[in-house]
Amino acid sequence: MRLSSVTKGLAVACAVVACSYVTLRADYHNFALQFSAASGSLATGPASDQNDNLRMEALVRYDGPSENGGALLYNGNGCCNGWGVVLYGTNAGANAGRLTIVAGGVTIADTQQPMTLPVGEWQRIRVESRGQIVTVSFPDKTPGPQFSFGVVSRNDLNFEAPSTFTVGEGFNGLIDEVTVTKLDTPNTVLESWGFNEGTGNSATGVNGGVLSLTNTSWVSLSQDITIKPKLPTAILHR
Repeated sequence: MRLSSVTKGLAVACAVVACSYVTLRADYHNFALQFSAASGSLATGPASDQNDNLRMEALVRYDGPSENGGALLYNGNGCCNGWGVVLYGTNAGANAGRLTIVAGGVTIADTQQPMTLPVGEWQRIRVESRGQIVTVSFPDKTPGPQFSFGVVSRNDLNFEAPSTFTVGEGFNGLIDEVTVTKLDTPNTVLESWGFNEGTGNSATGVNGGVLSLTNTSWVSLSQDITIKPKLPTAILHR
């Protein structure tokens, strides 16, 4: 999937949201994945068959915008189908780094609200679609800010092009703890990747889902004393 053509020339604005609950990295996974837009890093796997009533979340350390921006978390294909959360690149000028929602081939949703990731800090990001109403939140901050994009229409998965689940395309920084959840009664974790392998060109989730890794690198976090948001127990056990 390529989103650079989607993001070029679009003007949007952002501000930084910081987290309030922190802990040492040693309390969590020993590895994360390093992504570099210049190297063409990304992780891809089979798309979830959920096109709505879906939550995607990840823990990220954002190291600054890339030229074209790209897909932080995307279920579908940026040209034609599905939806996901996207970062704008430096080709958007002062708006580089803004988070927005793309529904491939349909729309780029914009709330005109300030919403970026803090540079050089760990932050959890959550994006949800319920009845096609999409929200983005930062659940480690209490009370967590939530931004609504309203109804975001999207094409069915695999419409005009094959769908995949894509992580980190066009992203500069570290990504850890990616989880995809079906929003139902009760909620069901479809897949969760802890990125604990530490070696190789793939990552396997708790339910066996495999992400293929392209030009990523494994980073050991066992000696990392930078702050990382603390994941609430209730989220850990959903």
